[in-house]
Amino acid sequence: MPAPRGALPRWVVVGGVVVSSACAWLAVVPWDLSTVDEAGRSIEGDNRLAAIIVALLLGGLSVFLAVNLRRDVVLPAIAAAVVVPVVLFAWRASVARTDGASQWLASLVAFVLPLALITSFGGAYLALRSEIAARRRRLRGEDDDSGLPPPQAHG
Repeated sequence: MPAPRGALPRWVVVGGVVVSSACAWLAVVPWDLSTVDEAGRSIEGDNRLAAIIVALLLGGLSVFLAVNLRRDVVLPAIAAAVVVPVVLFAWRASVARTDGASQWLASLVAFVLPLALITSFGGAYLALRSEIAARRRRLRGEDDDSGLPPPQAHG
């Protein structure tokens, strides 16, 4: 599909998803995903689960913005927003210190990957739905979001 005149190139939009997803992950999720310190004492007090969820939601938001910019980047944007957190989680969790067996692969498959898919597809879905709704409003002759018909000219 040819790009609309003046639109950003696909690689720029998808690259923006990669960069924003990586920045969100690195800014929100703790660098060290260890559950014990060097002495073997349990680390308490930080909520890694909530940080991972927030980072994945920000990745879904980047997909939403990318699809709003260019509708033809839906699948590449979703792939970028899924692959980046999966790779970063696998990298950091595989070297984390744990008490007992490391279950990072199970966490990746059962938690990170499904949530990354849900947030990324959700961002694309919401972007496409908002475009469809805007198109329907234009076809009905409505210019605003109030749901009211446009005012009639008198006189």
